[in-house]
Amino acid sequence: MSINLLSALQQLFIHDELLEQAAHHFNIPPGKVQQSMQLLAAATLKGYAGNQQASLPELTAQAAQESGTWLSDLQQSLLHPNHSQQTLSDQLQKTLWAQPGEVLQMLAGKLQVPVDVLQGLSHGIVPVTAGILGNKQKNEQLSWETLQLFIQSQMGTVNTLLPEALPTATPAEAPVPEPAVVETPVPQPDTSEEEAVHHRRINIWKRLAAVAIFAIVAGGAWYLLKGYYPQSQPLETAPPVDSTLTDTIQVQAAPVDTSAVSIIDTTGKSRISLLLPDSSSIMAFENSLEDSLVKFMKNPNGKAGKTAWFNFDAVVFETGSAVVNPASNQQLRNLAQILKAYSGMKIKIGGYTDNTGDSTTNVNLSQTRANAVWETLKGMGVTKQITAAEGYGPLHPVGDNATAEGRQQNRRIAINVQSKW
Repeated sequence: MSINLLSALQQLFIHDELLEQAAHHFNIPPGKVQQSMQLLAAATLKGYAGNQQASLPELTAQAAQESGTWLSDLQQSLLHPNHSQQTLSDQLQKTLWAQPGEVLQMLAGKLQVPVDVLQGLSHGIVPVTAGILGNKQKNEQLSWETLQLFIQSQMGTVNTLLPEALPTATPAEAPVPEPAVVETPVPQPDTSEEEAVHHRRINIWKRLAAVAIFAIVAGGAWYLLKGYYPQSQPLETAPPVDSTLTDTIQVQAAPVDTSAVSIIDTTGKSRISLLLPDSSSIMAFENSLEDSLVKFMKNPNGKAGKTAWFNFDAVVFETGSAVVNPASNQQLRNLAQILKAYSGMKIKIGGYTDNTGDSTTNVNLSQTRANAVWETLKGMGVTKQITAAEGYGPLHPVGDNATAEGRQQNRRIAINVQSKW
Protein backbone atom coordinates (compact mmCIF):
# COMPACT_ATOMS: atom_id res chain seq x y z
CA MET A 1 0.00 0.00 0.00
CA SER A 2 1.43 3.35 -1.00
CA ILE A 3 1.80 6.12 1.51
CA ASN A 4 -0.07 9.39 1.00
CA LEU A 5 2.56 11.93 1.97
CA LEU A 6 0.10 14.81 2.06
CA SER A 7 -2.11 12.96 4.55
CA ALA A 8 0.93 12.21 6.68
CA LEU A 9 1.87 15.90 6.74
CA GLN A 10 -1.73 16.84 7.51
CA GLN A 11 -1.75 14.49 10.50
CA LEU A 12 1.46 16.10 11.73
CA PHE A 13 0.32 19.71 11.37
CA ILE A 14 -3.34 19.50 12.22
CA HIS A 15 -4.56 18.85 15.73
CA ASP A 16 -7.17 20.56 17.85
CA GLU A 17 -4.96 22.60 20.15
CA LEU A 18 -2.84 23.99 17.34
CA LEU A 19 -5.89 24.73 15.18
CA GLU A 20 -7.54 26.65 18.01
CA GLN A 21 -4.38 28.65 18.70
CA ALA A 22 -3.91 29.44 15.01
CA ALA A 23 -7.58 30.39 14.62
CA HIS A 24 -7.22 32.86 17.49
CA HIS A 25 -3.90 34.15 16.12
CA PHE A 26 -5.22 34.81 12.60
CA ASN A 27 -8.84 35.51 13.58
CA ILE A 28 -10.36 32.93 11.22
CA PRO A 29 -12.33 29.71 11.89
CA PRO A 30 -10.30 26.56 12.75
CA GLY A 31 -11.63 24.87 9.60
CA LYS A 32 -10.08 27.58 7.45
CA VAL A 33 -6.77 27.19 9.30
CA GLN A 34 -6.83 23.46 8.57
CA GLN A 35 -7.55 24.04 4.87
CA SER A 36 -4.82 26.68 4.68
CA MET A 37 -2.22 24.36 6.18
CA GLN A 38 -3.25 21.55 3.84
CA LEU A 39 -3.04 23.70 0.71
CA LEU A 40 0.33 25.17 1.72
CA ALA A 41 1.76 21.68 2.25
CA ALA A 42 0.33 20.60 -1.12
CA ALA A 43 1.77 23.66 -2.87
CA THR A 44 5.17 22.98 -1.30
CA LEU A 45 5.16 19.40 -2.60
CA LYS A 46 4.01 20.67 -6.01
CA GLY A 47 6.95 23.06 -6.05
CA TYR A 48 9.35 20.18 -5.40
CA ALA A 49 8.00 17.99 -8.20
CA GLY A 50 10.47 18.02 -11.07
CA ASN A 51 12.28 21.05 -9.65
CA GLN A 52 15.95 20.98 -10.65
CA GLN A 53 16.97 24.37 -9.29
CA ALA A 54 20.57 24.06 -8.12
CA SER A 55 19.94 25.65 -4.74
CA LEU A 56 17.01 23.42 -3.71
CA PRO A 57 18.96 20.39 -2.36
CA GLU A 58 21.08 22.64 -0.13
CA LEU A 59 18.03 24.54 1.17
CA THR A 60 16.27 21.23 1.86
CA ALA A 61 19.28 19.93 3.79
CA GLN A 62 19.37 23.16 5.80
CA ALA A 63 15.69 22.75 6.64
CA ALA A 64 16.33 19.15 7.74
CA GLN A 65 19.03 20.31 10.16
CA GLU A 66 16.61 22.75 11.79
CA SER A 67 13.51 20.55 11.70
CA GLY A 68 14.13 18.87 15.06
CA THR A 69 13.80 22.22 16.81
CA TRP A 70 10.71 23.15 14.80
CA LEU A 71 8.92 19.85 15.39
CA SER A 72 9.59 19.98 19.13
CA ASP A 73 7.40 23.10 19.33
CA LEU A 74 5.04 23.26 16.37
CA GLN A 75 3.05 26.12 17.88
CA GLN A 76 6.14 28.31 17.98
CA SER A 77 7.48 27.28 14.58
CA LEU A 78 4.14 27.60 12.76
CA LEU A 79 2.71 30.69 14.45
CA HIS A 80 5.80 32.58 15.63
CA PRO A 81 8.72 31.63 13.34
CA ASN A 82 12.03 33.31 14.15
CA HIS A 83 14.01 35.43 11.71
CA SER A 84 16.23 32.60 10.40
CA GLN A 85 13.19 30.41 9.76
CA GLN A 86 11.43 33.20 7.88
CA THR A 87 14.55 33.85 5.82
CA LEU A 88 14.82 30.17 4.89
CA SER A 89 11.10 30.13 4.08
CA ASP A 90 11.52 33.09 1.71
CA GLN A 91 14.44 31.37 -0.03
CA LEU A 92 12.48 28.12 -0.38
CA GLN A 93 9.39 29.86 -1.73
CA LYS A 94 11.42 31.71 -4.38
CA THR A 95 13.00 28.40 -5.40
CA LEU A 96 9.81 26.30 -5.31
CA TRP A 97 7.39 28.80 -6.82
CA ALA A 98 8.08 31.03 -9.79
CA GLN A 99 5.98 33.79 -8.23
CA PRO A 100 5.45 33.28 -4.47
CA GLY A 101 3.13 36.25 -4.12
CA GLU A 102 0.89 35.01 -6.92
CA VAL A 103 0.83 31.48 -5.46
CA LEU A 104 -0.30 32.77 -2.07
CA GLN A 105 -2.90 35.01 -3.70
CA MET A 106 -4.32 32.05 -5.63
CA LEU A 107 -4.50 29.87 -2.52
CA ALA A 108 -6.10 32.67 -0.52
CA GLY A 109 -8.66 33.18 -3.28
CA LYS A 110 -9.51 29.48 -3.37
CA LEU A 111 -10.06 29.41 0.40
CA GLN A 112 -11.63 32.86 0.68
CA VAL A 113 -9.25 33.93 3.45
CA PRO A 114 -7.00 37.01 3.71
CA VAL A 115 -3.68 36.53 1.93
CA ASP A 116 -1.78 37.56 5.07
CA VAL A 117 -3.05 34.33 6.70
CA LEU A 118 -1.35 32.29 3.96
CA GLN A 119 1.76 34.46 4.18
CA GLY A 120 1.98 33.96 7.94
CA LEU A 121 1.40 30.21 7.86
CA SER A 122 3.76 29.72 4.90
CA HIS A 123 6.78 30.66 7.03
CA GLY A 124 6.03 27.60 9.16
CA ILE A 125 4.51 25.07 6.75
CA VAL A 126 6.98 25.48 3.87
CA PRO A 127 10.28 25.03 5.79
CA VAL A 128 8.87 22.30 8.07
CA THR A 129 7.64 20.35 5.02
CA ALA A 130 11.06 20.82 3.39
CA GLY A 131 12.73 19.60 6.58
CA ILE A 132 10.64 16.44 6.64
CA LEU A 133 11.58 15.71 3.03
CA GLY A 134 15.24 16.39 3.82
CA ASN A 135 15.16 14.03 6.77
CA LYS A 136 13.55 11.35 4.63
CA GLN A 137 16.35 11.72 2.10
CA LYS A 138 19.02 11.61 4.81
CA ASN A 139 17.57 8.77 6.91
CA GLU A 140 16.86 6.54 3.92
CA GLN A 141 20.06 7.56 2.10
CA LEU A 142 18.16 8.58 -1.03
CA SER A 143 19.70 10.40 -3.94
CA TRP A 144 18.10 13.67 -4.90
CA GLU A 145 16.72 12.05 -8.07
CA THR A 146 15.14 9.22 -6.06
CA LEU A 147 13.54 11.69 -3.65
CA GLN A 148 12.17 13.53 -6.68
CA LEU A 149 10.63 10.31 -8.00
CA PHE A 150 8.96 9.74 -4.62
CA ILE A 151 7.51 13.26 -4.63
CA GLN A 152 6.34 12.84 -8.23
CA SER A 153 4.40 9.74 -7.14
CA GLN A 154 2.36 11.93 -4.78
CA MET A 155 1.14 14.40 -7.40
CA GLY A 156 -2.16 12.65 -8.09
CA THR A 157 -3.53 13.63 -4.69
CA VAL A 158 -1.74 16.98 -4.57
CA ASN A 159 -3.05 18.20 -7.93
CA THR A 160 -6.68 17.56 -6.97
CA LEU A 161 -6.41 20.14 -4.18
CA LEU A 162 -4.59 23.00 -5.86
CA PRO A 163 -5.81 25.64 -8.30
CA GLU A 164 -5.01 24.94 -11.91
CA ALA A 165 -1.95 26.61 -13.44
CA LEU A 166 -0.27 27.19 -10.09
CA PRO A 167 2.97 29.04 -11.02
CA THR A 168 5.64 26.70 -9.67
CA ALA A 169 9.31 27.05 -10.57
CA THR A 170 10.55 25.81 -13.90
CA PRO A 171 12.40 22.47 -13.76
CA ALA A 172 15.68 24.12 -14.69
CA GLU A 173 17.11 27.48 -15.57
CA ALA A 174 15.94 28.47 -19.06
CA PRO A 175 18.73 29.34 -21.48
CA VAL A 176 19.16 32.98 -22.42
CA PRO A 177 17.77 33.48 -25.94
CA GLU A 178 20.25 34.49 -28.63
CA PRO A 179 19.98 37.98 -30.15
CA ALA A 180 17.73 38.20 -33.17
CA VAL A 181 20.37 40.09 -35.17
CA VAL A 182 24.07 39.33 -35.05
CA GLU A 183 26.24 41.62 -37.12
CA THR A 184 29.46 39.67 -36.67
CA PRO A 185 29.34 35.87 -36.66
CA VAL A 186 30.49 34.54 -33.34
CA PRO A 187 32.01 31.04 -33.17
CA GLN A 188 29.62 28.77 -31.31
CA PRO A 189 31.03 26.81 -28.36
CA ASP A 190 31.43 23.09 -28.67
CA THR A 191 28.30 21.63 -27.05
CA SER A 192 29.19 17.99 -27.59
CA GLU A 193 30.20 17.56 -23.94
CA GLU A 194 27.02 19.27 -22.73
CA GLU A 195 24.95 17.02 -24.98
CA ALA A 196 26.76 13.96 -23.65
CA VAL A 197 26.08 15.02 -20.07
CA HIS A 198 22.44 15.64 -21.00
CA HIS A 199 22.08 12.15 -22.47
CA ARG A 200 23.77 10.59 -19.47
CA ARG A 201 21.29 12.35 -17.17
CA ILE A 202 18.38 11.08 -19.26
CA ASN A 203 19.73 7.53 -19.03
CA ILE A 204 20.15 7.89 -15.26
CA TRP A 205 16.54 9.06 -14.95
CA LYS A 206 15.34 6.09 -17.02
CA ARG A 207 17.26 3.66 -14.82
CA LEU A 208 15.97 5.34 -11.65
CA ALA A 209 12.40 5.15 -12.94
CA ALA A 210 12.81 1.45 -13.65
CA VAL A 211 14.21 0.87 -10.16
CA ALA A 212 11.35 2.87 -8.62
CA ILE A 213 8.69 0.88 -10.51
CA PHE A 214 10.29 -2.38 -9.43
CA ALA A 215 10.45 -1.22 -5.82
CA ILE A 216 6.79 -0.23 -5.81
CA VAL A 217 5.74 -3.55 -7.34
CA ALA A 218 7.88 -5.39 -4.79
CA GLY A 219 6.14 -3.40 -2.06
CA GLY A 220 9.33 -2.35 -0.40
CA ALA A 221 10.52 1.19 -0.86
CA TRP A 222 8.22 4.11 -0.56
CA TYR A 223 7.10 4.95 2.92
CA LEU A 224 7.45 8.10 4.97
CA LEU A 225 8.31 6.88 8.41
CA LYS A 226 8.84 3.17 7.79
CA GLY A 227 5.75 1.18 8.68
CA TYR A 228 1.98 1.15 8.17
CA TYR A 229 -1.01 0.40 10.36
CA PRO A 230 -4.40 -0.82 9.13
CA GLN A 231 -7.51 0.97 10.34
CA SER A 232 -8.02 0.66 14.07
CA GLN A 233 -10.64 -1.85 15.09
CA PRO A 234 -11.10 -4.46 17.79
CA LEU A 235 -8.98 -7.49 16.93
CA GLU A 236 -11.77 -9.98 17.55
CA THR A 237 -9.76 -12.88 16.20
CA ALA A 238 -6.50 -12.04 17.95
CA PRO A 239 -5.07 -14.95 19.97
CA PRO A 240 -4.79 -14.63 23.75
CA VAL A 241 -1.74 -12.62 24.70
CA ASP A 242 1.03 -14.73 26.12
CA SER A 243 4.10 -13.20 27.71
CA THR A 244 6.20 -16.27 26.88
CA LEU A 245 8.26 -16.15 23.71
CA THR A 246 7.09 -19.33 21.99
CA ASP A 247 9.00 -19.14 18.74
CA THR A 248 12.41 -17.99 17.64
CA ILE A 249 12.72 -16.93 14.02
CA GLN A 250 16.16 -16.25 12.59
CA VAL A 251 16.78 -14.69 9.19
CA GLN A 252 20.36 -14.83 8.02
CA ALA A 253 21.91 -11.34 7.70
CA ALA A 254 18.47 -9.68 7.72
CA PRO A 255 18.04 -6.28 9.38
CA VAL A 256 16.24 -5.94 12.68
CA ASP A 257 12.79 -4.42 12.40
CA THR A 258 13.48 -0.76 13.08
CA SER A 259 10.46 0.72 11.36
CA ALA A 260 8.29 3.31 12.99
CA VAL A 261 4.57 3.00 13.33
CA SER A 262 3.13 4.98 10.46
CA ILE A 263 0.81 7.91 10.41
CA ILE A 264 -2.76 7.04 9.45
CA ASP A 265 -3.69 7.56 5.83
CA THR A 266 -6.53 10.08 6.10
CA THR A 267 -7.39 10.17 2.41
CA GLY A 268 -11.15 10.51 2.01
CA LYS A 269 -11.78 10.47 5.75
CA SER A 270 -13.61 13.08 7.75
CA ARG A 271 -12.69 14.66 11.05
CA ILE A 272 -15.45 13.97 13.54
CA SER A 273 -16.27 15.18 17.03
CA LEU A 274 -16.53 12.48 19.69
CA LEU A 275 -18.61 13.30 22.77
CA LEU A 276 -17.31 11.78 26.00
CA PRO A 277 -19.19 10.95 29.25
CA ASP A 278 -17.72 13.91 31.12
CA SER A 279 -19.29 16.26 28.52
CA SER A 280 -15.92 16.97 26.94
CA SER A 281 -15.27 16.19 23.28
CA ILE A 282 -12.31 15.39 21.06
CA MET A 283 -11.69 15.67 17.34
CA ALA A 284 -10.52 12.57 15.51
CA PHE A 285 -10.66 10.92 12.10
CA GLU A 286 -13.39 8.43 11.35
CA ASN A 287 -12.39 4.79 12.00
CA SER A 288 -9.33 5.92 13.92
CA LEU A 289 -8.27 4.42 17.25
CA GLU A 290 -10.26 7.07 19.10
CA ASP A 291 -13.43 6.55 17.04
CA SER A 292 -13.30 2.77 17.40
CA LEU A 293 -12.52 2.91 21.12
CA VAL A 294 -15.33 5.35 21.98
CA LYS A 295 -17.83 3.27 19.97
CA PHE A 296 -16.66 0.18 21.87
CA MET A 297 -17.06 1.86 25.24
CA LYS A 298 -20.58 3.08 24.38
CA ASN A 299 -21.67 -0.32 23.07
CA PRO A 300 -23.19 -2.35 25.93
CA ASN A 301 -22.40 -5.53 24.02
CA GLY A 302 -18.71 -4.67 23.70
CA LYS A 303 -16.86 -7.03 26.03
CA ALA A 304 -13.54 -6.19 27.61
CA GLY A 305 -10.94 -8.92 27.77
CA LYS A 306 -8.34 -10.77 25.73
CA THR A 307 -9.92 -10.06 22.34
CA ALA A 308 -10.60 -6.32 22.87
CA TRP A 309 -7.49 -4.99 21.11
CA PHE A 310 -7.27 -1.69 19.25
CA ASN A 311 -4.37 -0.56 17.04
CA PHE A 312 -2.83 2.89 17.28
CA ASP A 313 -2.86 4.45 13.82
CA ALA A 314 -1.09 7.76 14.42
CA VAL A 315 1.76 6.94 16.78
CA VAL A 316 5.17 7.54 15.27
CA PHE A 317 8.66 6.72 16.52
CA GLU A 318 11.95 8.15 15.41
CA THR A 319 13.42 5.74 12.88
CA GLY A 320 15.12 2.76 14.50
CA SER A 321 14.38 3.88 18.06
CA ALA A 322 11.74 3.98 20.78
CA VAL A 323 11.63 7.78 20.90
CA VAL A 324 8.02 8.92 20.41
CA ASN A 325 7.84 11.50 17.61
CA PRO A 326 5.90 14.71 18.39
CA ALA A 327 3.53 13.80 15.55
CA SER A 328 2.06 11.20 17.93
CA ASN A 329 0.99 13.69 20.57
CA GLN A 330 -2.50 14.43 19.26
CA GLN A 331 -3.65 10.81 19.30
CA LEU A 332 -2.00 10.16 22.65
CA ARG A 333 -3.66 13.28 24.09
CA ASN A 334 -6.99 12.06 22.76
CA LEU A 335 -6.47 8.65 24.35
CA ALA A 336 -5.55 10.27 27.65
CA GLN A 337 -8.77 12.30 27.53
CA ILE A 338 -10.82 9.18 26.74
CA LEU A 339 -9.26 7.35 29.70
CA LYS A 340 -9.99 10.26 32.02
CA ALA A 341 -13.61 10.39 30.81
CA TYR A 342 -14.00 6.62 31.32
CA SER A 343 -12.30 6.58 34.68
CA GLY A 344 -13.00 2.91 35.31
CA MET A 345 -11.34 1.73 32.12
CA LYS A 346 -8.17 -0.35 32.47
CA ILE A 347 -5.87 -0.96 29.52
CA LYS A 348 -2.66 -2.77 28.68
CA ILE A 349 -0.24 -1.58 25.98
CA GLY A 350 1.24 -4.11 23.56
CA GLY A 351 4.13 -3.67 21.14
CA TYR A 352 4.68 -5.88 18.07
CA THR A 353 7.09 -6.30 15.15
CA ASP A 354 7.24 -8.42 12.03
CA ASN A 355 9.45 -11.51 11.90
CA THR A 356 12.37 -9.83 10.09
CA GLY A 357 15.66 -10.10 11.93
CA ASP A 358 16.53 -11.53 15.33
CA SER A 359 13.41 -12.39 17.32
CA THR A 360 14.87 -11.53 20.72
CA THR A 361 16.04 -8.13 19.52
CA ASN A 362 12.60 -7.45 18.07
CA VAL A 363 10.97 -8.35 21.38
CA ASN A 364 13.24 -5.85 23.12
CA LEU A 365 12.43 -3.14 20.57
CA SER A 366 8.69 -3.73 20.89
CA GLN A 367 8.99 -3.64 24.69
CA THR A 368 10.85 -0.33 24.75
CA ARG A 369 8.33 1.21 22.36
CA ALA A 370 5.40 0.01 24.45
CA ASN A 371 7.12 1.45 27.55
CA ALA A 372 7.68 4.76 25.74
CA VAL A 373 3.97 5.07 24.94
CA TRP A 374 3.14 4.28 28.58
CA GLU A 375 5.54 6.94 29.84
CA THR A 376 4.12 9.51 27.43
CA LEU A 377 0.58 8.82 28.66
CA LYS A 378 1.79 9.09 32.26
CA GLY A 379 3.12 12.53 31.42
CA MET A 380 -0.36 13.41 30.19
CA GLY A 381 -1.90 12.55 33.56
CA VAL A 382 -2.83 8.89 33.05
CA THR A 383 -1.26 7.26 36.11
CA LYS A 384 -3.52 4.43 37.32
CA GLN A 385 -5.46 3.08 34.35
CA ILE A 386 -2.61 1.38 32.51
CA THR A 387 -1.91 -2.01 34.07
CA ALA A 388 1.17 -2.98 32.02
CA ALA A 389 3.14 -2.52 28.83
CA GLU A 390 4.52 -5.57 27.11
CA GLY A 391 6.48 -6.23 23.94
CA TYR A 392 5.65 -9.38 21.99
CA GLY A 393 8.00 -8.95 19.04
CA PRO A 394 6.86 -11.13 16.12
CA LEU A 395 4.18 -13.02 18.09
CA HIS A 396 0.48 -12.76 17.21
CA PRO A 397 0.81 -11.46 13.64
CA VAL A 398 -2.29 -9.92 12.06
CA GLY A 399 -0.83 -9.93 8.53
CA ASP A 400 1.15 -12.31 6.33
CA ASN A 401 4.87 -11.91 7.03
CA ALA A 402 5.58 -13.30 3.56
CA THR A 403 4.37 -10.02 2.02
CA ALA A 404 5.56 -6.45 2.47
CA GLU A 405 2.05 -5.24 3.32
CA GLY A 406 1.59 -8.02 5.87
CA ARG A 407 4.86 -7.16 7.58
CA GLN A 408 3.78 -3.52 7.74
CA GLN A 409 0.53 -4.56 9.42
CA ASN A 410 2.41 -6.61 11.99
CA ARG A 411 4.56 -3.66 13.09
CA ARG A 412 2.15 -2.04 15.50
CA ILE A 413 1.38 -0.68 18.94
CA ALA A 414 -2.01 -1.63 20.36
CA ILE A 415 -4.06 -1.35 23.53
CA ASN A 416 -6.07 -4.10 25.20
CA VAL A 417 -9.18 -2.99 27.11
CA GLN A 418 -9.11 -5.21 30.18
CA SER A 419 -11.97 -3.51 32.02
CA LYS A 420 -14.62 -0.99 30.92
CA TRP A 421 -15.93 0.10 34.32
